[in-house]
Amino acid sequence: MEYWFLNIAGFSGSIFLLWMITRISGDNLTHAHLFSIFWGANLFASQVVLGTGGRPEIITLIISFGAWWFFLVGSLLVIKRPFNRSHTFFDLKKTKAIVLLILLIILQWVSISYEVFSYEFWIEGPVFELPTIYPTFRLSGLLSTVDLPWFFEIWRWGYVWYIPLAVILRSKGLISRKFLIGVISLAVLSTLIKFTRAPIIQVGIMALISWILLYRPKPFRKFFLASNMAIFGILLFIAMQIFLILLDPFTRFSPFESMGAYIGGPIKAYEALLQGDFPREGNGFYSFDAINFILFKLSLIEGYPHLVRPFTFIPTPTNLFTYLDAFTLDFGILGALIGSFTIGAIISWFYRKVRTSVNLTSLVIYCYLVYACIMAPMNNEFIRFNLIFSGIVAWILNLIIVKKPDKSITFQHARNINFEAQRRNLAGKYSP
Repeated sequence: MEYWFLNIAGFSGSIFLLWMITRISGDNLTHAHLFSIFWGANLFASQVVLGTGGRPEIITLIISFGAWWFFLVGSLLVIKRPFNRSHTFFDLKKTKAIVLLILLIILQWVSISYEVFSYEFWIEGPVFELPTIYPTFRLSGLLSTVDLPWFFEIWRWGYVWYIPLAVILRSKGLISRKFLIGVISLAVLSTLIKFTRAPIIQVGIMALISWILLYRPKPFRKFFLASNMAIFGILLFIAMQIFLILLDPFTRFSPFESMGAYIGGPIKAYEALLQGDFPREGNGFYSFDAINFILFKLSLIEGYPHLVRPFTFIPTPTNLFTYLDAFTLDFGILGALIGSFTIGAIISWFYRKVRTSVNLTSLVIYCYLVYACIMAPMNNEFIRFNLIFSGIVAWILNLIIVKKPDKSITFQHARNINFEAQRRNLAGKYSP
């Protein structure tokens, strides 16, 4: 009975807060909506997938619902401030922007080539045989043992910048639809080299959110594309998980049971953390991972808590403890709630920024934050140095390609101009 009451109250409160955010922002697919879809699904699955024996205790669910509410309240309070919903027009240095897009792609694939040929040391045949044994390498952990030089590592995941840039260029009619599809296809292919799932999600989010913010599509088109991408991502995730499990001769779990480590299981794993069943590291704060990374690189500290968590059993093994783990380990339950509130407010600040003065910097940061929202049921991407670094590089790239904006011209006006130009020149529909 307690579970029924808690779930009705928890989900109802979240739906009400989402309704408020939708009404004020005029947007029905913000970071708050996507976070809620995935966090709510994880909460539901935690009480169903693992069975009654694996169901989280009441206190764990109260904290989880509370963190959800605090995230939405933080988002709502920032979005509620009056803001102009039309974009400020921004103009590009066209040649530099296109050259930069191509250069980013080339730099990424040079880095990937260095990485791939490094694997050749572990195989007896030529490097083109790698695709047939990638899953085995992924399972054994060998795909994570190659350390790229820093000048390659910077560009290894370059799609973080070039996908938003490509969508910007397409929205201004500077590249074709086929070219954009080719760019996104290369980004997807670049993620498969390591046979892992999170980068594929990131590519999809970067493309989807950029398209939504720059094109402002009608709700049906928006949800049609988002739902199809979600279905494809889920099916791909399941297929890769089954493949990995079948290849592991030492596994004791079926592919379905192993899915609990990702869907529903992290809430139960977080409960183990709340109960003290977690080997906490005592050499720094978990929540300051980005700062710790910088201090460590400058040799100002000797070590800090590792981003990869230890495994626990739920009953399947997992090292995913939701995004609440770092805040809870450092500052207790109150820290988890305040941390959620702060994250919601910060993301909403960037949401307001990208709604009023979109450029490459604001677009990259917001897309990355939305990706972190999608990953929140599993781990904490908000505290990573990668987020800060991606924003800094995007800011530098933005300085190179963007002309000084004319604030007297709105984005809608600029979009209409582009539309008319394409209609005259291409005699086709203006679409990504």
